[in-house]
Amino acid sequence: MYMKKTLSFVFCLSVFSSFAQQGVFLQPTIGVGLGNVKYKQPSGEPFKSQFAVVHNEVIGIGYQFKRLFLNTGLGYNRSGFTQEYYYTTSENGPSGLAHTTQFFNQVIMPLLAGYRFGNKCHISPVAGAAITYNYSATIVEADYFKTIWHLENNEFKSQYKPISVLAVVGLNIEYPVSARLGIVLAPKADYMVTEIFKRSYTSSSMHPYSFMLNAGIKWNLAKDKNRLKQAAE
Repeated sequence: MYMKKTLSFVFCLSVFSSFAQQGVFLQPTIGVGLGNVKYKQPSGEPFKSQFAVVHNEVIGIGYQFKRLFLNTGLGYNRSGFTQEYYYTTSENGPSGLAHTTQFFNQVIMPLLAGYRFGNKCHISPVAGAAITYNYSATIVEADYFKTIWHLENNEFKSQYKPISVLAVVGLNIEYPVSARLGIVLAPKADYMVTEIFKRSYTSSSMHPYSFMLNAGIKWNLAKDKNRLKQAAE
C-alpha cells in the first residue's frame, strides 16, 4: 500500500513537472465590481433593484500554447443586489430611505479560453463559463439601524440551488515584468444562465450578474527558456 501511494505521488509529480516545462502558469487575482439580478415575478410586476458592491478572489492555473491559452482555478465569489424602500418606525418615530442588500456566497471554478494579441503588452479577449457552489447568503438591512443576518445550511438549501453555471466574457491585459512574471488587469462580466431559486420554494426567477475588475499577477512555471521567451513575447 505504501509503495502504491509513493508511486502515485511520483507519477503526479512527474506529470506536473512535464506540464510545467511546457506552458503552465499560475494567475492569482482579486476583483471588485458591481452586481445585480434579473428577477421575474409570477405576477409580472417589475422588480426594482440596484447594483451592490461585490468581489472575488481566485487562484487560477492555466496552460499557454503560443498565443492560445486555457485557464481554470478555484476561489471565492460574492454576487448580490440591493433594494431600496421607505420605512417608518412608528407614527412619530424616524423614517427615511432604507437599503436591503443580499449577497450570495459561492465557491467558483472558472473554465476560460483566450487568444493573446500584442508583444510588449498582451491583450487577450477571453470567454467561457464558471461553475459555482452556492453555500450561503448574507443579508444586510440598513434603515434606522444596521442588521446583518446569514442564511445557511438547511434554511439556505431549502430556497436556493447548490450548483449554478455562469457565462463569462472578459479581457486580460498583461504587462510582462520579466520572462517569468507579469502584472494582470482583467475586467470581466458574468451572467448566471441557470436558475438559482428552487422551484419547490418559489416560481419566481432570479439570475445574478456582475461586472468585475480583477487584478493580479501571472507566474510562468515553464523551465524551458524558449517557453519562457514565448510567454513574455
